[in-house]
Amino acid sequence: MLFVGALLSGIGLPVAGDGPAAGARITNIAGVNLELSALAVVPEGVLVADDELVGSVLFVEHGALESAGTAHRASLIKINRARKDSEPNSDLPRLFAVHDFEGMAASAEKSAVYLIGSHAPTEQERHRRTDREFLIKARWRPEELDLRVRPSKEEGVPGIYRKLIDHLASQVDISGPGGFNVEGLALRDGSLYIGLRAPLSNGETGKALVFSIKERDLFGKKSRRFSGPFKRLELDLGGAGVRGLHWDQATNRLLVLSGPSAHEGGAPQAVWSYDFSDEALILGHQFTPEQIAEHGNPEGITRFDAGRLLIAFDTDEATRASLMLLPWK
Repeated sequence: MLFVGALLSGIGLPVAGDGPAAGARITNIAGVNLELSALAVVPEGVLVADDELVGSVLFVEHGALESAGTAHRASLIKINRARKDSEPNSDLPRLFAVHDFEGMAASAEKSAVYLIGSHAPTEQERHRRTDREFLIKARWRPEELDLRVRPSKEEGVPGIYRKLIDHLASQVDISGPGGFNVEGLALRDGSLYIGLRAPLSNGETGKALVFSIKERDLFGKKSRRFSGPFKRLELDLGGAGVRGLHWDQATNRLLVLSGPSAHEGGAPQAVWSYDFSDEALILGHQFTPEQIAEHGNPEGITRFDAGRLLIAFDTDEATRASLMLLPWK
């Protein structure tokens, strides 16, 4: 079991709306110390990842985000990896700690959910953190409120990929002063897209980097022989890095949340759309300084319904975390 939620599973966390802000409506998850980092819509609601509580994913029903001013429940999701299903990954103990969820994507038709860690080393000594180096494939089971890592033992395929840094070493400088930091994950036409907050194309400056690979190369029956390369995409986000990714089937565009690559900086915190057919990159919405000061840094993005996106903020407060319903056609 990757994360055991026995102490918290089933505890309801209140969700309440606090009215519109700059044309968008804000909903708060309150009652715990959350730093929201990623979103994925499933048929029953929305999965919300946290990048500080170890291995934490919350589930919020659609109605909880629609009804302002009403208390709702957000349930803690268990992430299961039973020992009997883990023989191909026998180097991982059953209680394998995963930390720092930074990206999430879902395939509704296959009930598959993908979660990626930041892969960021320690800031002081640049030691690699194995608990952050993972890309997980899990099956969403709404009746159990859990994510099951690996579909089944009979399929003989792994559910955890942990060699991203090794496989990207020849394609990007991961030893520079900006370090290496993953903050975006999207699923498009059978390929996974991994967005980097750092480094940029020229280290601490330049364009944002997005790497893609066929999902089957990481989680298919021949995946253990995979050694790269990944496809590389460079996006000019005004000096910003990727803080979130989402493939928007409604518009056939890759949605990108941008933000400073380093901890400080004036790079735009914004939503961009990228069209693969003509390589057009459009700035669609820029968050105001007032929104950022009140709600924190935007770090998660997904399509909520036909007219709106859902944005998650890293609020960095002990009592609440913010979600924004942003008008978007």
